[in-house]
Amino acid sequence: MFNFMKLASRFVCLFATSCSLFSQALYTFKGNEKVLDVGCGEGDSSLQIARIVRKGAVIGVDFSKHVIEKAKSKHLQAPSHLSFRWKDFKELSFAEAFDVVTCYNLNQSLYAPSDVFKKVGCLLKPKGFLDVELFFKVPIVVKSLLKALTTEEKWMDYFLAFDPNWNISSEEDYLKLLTSLNFCCIETKKKPKEQIFLTEESFDAFLTAWIPYLKAIPESLHQQFVKDFIKRYLEVFPKDSEGNIHFLAEKLNILAQKN
Repeated sequence: MFNFMKLASRFVCLFATSCSLFSQALYTFKGNEKVLDVGCGEGDSSLQIARIVRKGAVIGVDFSKHVIEKAKSKHLQAPSHLSFRWKDFKELSFAEAFDVVTCYNLNQSLYAPSDVFKKVGCLLKPKGFLDVELFFKVPIVVKSLLKALTTEEKWMDYFLAFDPNWNISSEEDYLKLLTSLNFCCIETKKKPKEQIFLTEESFDAFLTAWIPYLKAIPESLHQQFVKDFIKRYLEVFPKDSEGNIHFLAEKLNILAQKN
């Protein structure tokens, strides 16, 4: 039998490093840039950028109308040069190009990196910068828990011929892709990242955004599948003494410039 607890303990030892919300940024903001924050979620990264870019402008966009409404209500006191917009990824376009495009919360199960980089190339000014953070290695224990869940009698019929296609590439693959799309890579950084969720509901929302296995089942069953996974996950990674849920994964940060 697969020893989840042993693997989990090794996983925690390897990745027990946390980082602040905005430590993923590789680009050094000068203060006057026009910035597009793609996949802004509830807008926390957009707000932190806006506090630095005081003489510029920041637009946070997300592909979920519900999330953008939450961002607007959460940041009612945000500076006037920060705004939030609901935009479908395929229709993402603006009248003016941007100095910097940031992507710190990308849903990689839905948006392939090639599609994202192509779109960003159209949004950036010549010599503009892309600052992106991507899932680089989803922990093997998480993949194993998901795999085990899909073999339960309750779910197995949906996954008999399903390939999760994690959309995770090597660093070399990412750099080749950027070069082919007229970008010059300036810096890369691999690092573990810990995300802390105060409630099971917030963890549920995070998981729902990127677990590729949801593609195989009817939308009406998504919530139940995620809840079943959370139950398994918490058996391996229990909540801390304050009731928080911890999720650890390795991320790859890339800073590239449009040629």
